[in-house]
Amino acid sequence: MSRLLRKRKKLKGKELTQAVIDLQGETADLQDQINTIELTPGPQGDTGATGADGGNDDADGVDEITFAREFGATGTGRALDLNGTNQFTGTTPPDVTLNGQSLTFRSMSLIPGTNMQQVIFDLPPSLLAGTLQGQTK
Repeated sequence: MSRLLRKRKKLKGKELTQAVIDLQGETADLQDQINTIELTPGPQGDTGATGADGGNDDADGVDEITFAREFGATGTGRALDLNGTNQFTGTTPPDVTLNGQSLTFRSMSLIPGTNMQQVIFDLPPSLLAGTLQGQTK
């Protein structure tokens, strides 16, 4: 801690000028310390086992899902809204499975002003948020 900060008396004249000079020196020293910080990596542990292959997501023909959400009031039935590119071709809806369950198609549309598409599927109660306890994928 600066010796100047420990003093409680009011500084005037030359004392004030010297205090400013001292603080400027301390500030420059702190800045120099900041500028010369070197990041040293911590200890490295053993490399873990390689995880399972996730497969080829492009194999289903869908280029990219950019948005997904669960929506709808509880009484009207929950749904899954997927937005992205190449979700469907023509009037043929895509087949979608979630946690091994095929979802029932509800609707599909082009998103105006974009090259994106939207598809909506019914969500059965067993797949609603919070019901997949113990699932890690």
